[in-house]
Amino acid sequence: MDAFWTQENIEEKSRAELGADLANVADLFPRVVSATYVQMTSGDLQDAASFTREEFRRRVLAELPTSCDEVLPFFVRTVWNRKWHPSTHGQEVTTLALAFVDVVTRAGGQLTAEELLKECAASFAE
Repeated sequence: MDAFWTQENIEEKSRAELGADLANVADLFPRVVSATYVQMTSGDLQDAASFTREEFRRRVLAELPTSCDEVLPFFVRTVWNRKWHPSTHGQEVTTLALAFVDVVTRAGGQLTAEELLKECAASFAE
């Protein structure tokens, strides 16, 4: 079996199967989406024969974080990688928090933007 990073167009194919309504998932958690796609489409696994778009979407959502404690590292890393700080890029960080909240909610979790923003700001405090 080829490793997923050696196969062609994994990101493009997995995004297409995920669908436009779950595009935020692919943007915020690309490794989950790609790894799940490869697992489900690999010829070495039984899942490959029964791959369906609905099952793929269900499995991706099942793998996502569903609480503030679980999502916070991903959120803070994304803020940090974009060279943002909650005090200087408040609107951008808030918009990003809302995207994470949407994804967590779709995955069956509970999270508010306020909770996520508060914890993020605390992680940037000295």
